[in-house]
Amino acid sequence: MRNWIGYALQKARLVRDRISDLNRYRTYRYNHRQPLFINIGAGAFYHPLWTNVDYSSDWYAGHQKANFINYNIMDLQPLPFADDSIDLAYTSHTIEHVTTDAARHLFREICRILVPGGIFRITCPDADILCNAMESGRIEYWNWRAPWFRAKGVSAKSLTSGDYIVREIATSRSPFVSADAEKVTAAEAEREFATRERTDFLDWLVSSCHFQSDQPGLHMNWWTFEKCKKNLEEAGFNRIYRSTHGASLAAPLQNKLYFDNTRPEMSLYIDAVKK
Repeated sequence: MRNWIGYALQKARLVRDRISDLNRYRTYRYNHRQPLFINIGAGAFYHPLWTNVDYSSDWYAGHQKANFINYNIMDLQPLPFADDSIDLAYTSHTIEHVTTDAARHLFREICRILVPGGIFRITCPDADILCNAMESGRIEYWNWRAPWFRAKGVSAKSLTSGDYIVREIATSRSPFVSADAEKVTAAEAEREFATRERTDFLDWLVSSCHFQSDQPGLHMNWWTFEKCKKNLEEAGFNRIYRSTHGASLAAPLQNKLYFDNTRPEMSLYIDAVKK
């Protein structure tokens, strides 16, 4: 009897959540034939009203369970959507995997395909948060990343903030990663951090990174709100807002079951509105 009651309650919650989610779309002209909502770098994401855009590769294949449009941001090609045709665009933890030029091109393409007043929401690692943790010397901040090192047989007790920031900003330069890039030790990273201006340090850290098609998930770029804002403005967005976890201006994007659910403890959130 208790199992049936538990099952019924679970189904009721699922129905409630589904209705609540659909209510967030009331102001949009959606239908199931036209992709008015797109998620770029979607990975394992699935929502019946959204179209996934992602890069087809062996690296991501295990996560790409839903249908998606294959698109490599690094190719600098147009997105396959008409001008002024998309209401909402979302990308989560994607732009740190590509060059700044590629991200600029993506921003211009998103601005082109959004309807006037449409919103582009970006989440990505916030380099200021990561550098603040480095500057403060509070090693416990990085506890959320320790499992990655443990999986490689490295004890968290042997790690310093330098190990963590190299992994997070320029993964291919980590000595614990097999990738084609000049390696940097934790001690070297800490020394450069102490002697350089912050943006200069970040540029130095990613300077020998390049996109590796067989390992597209490696981090190779850094982003702060100021850097994103500058590039979004150049792409044509006229209102750019620093947001917080689950606090998008677009109601559908406030649903944390689907959005903003990757590493909120280190993430930057931005809503950019097209003119």
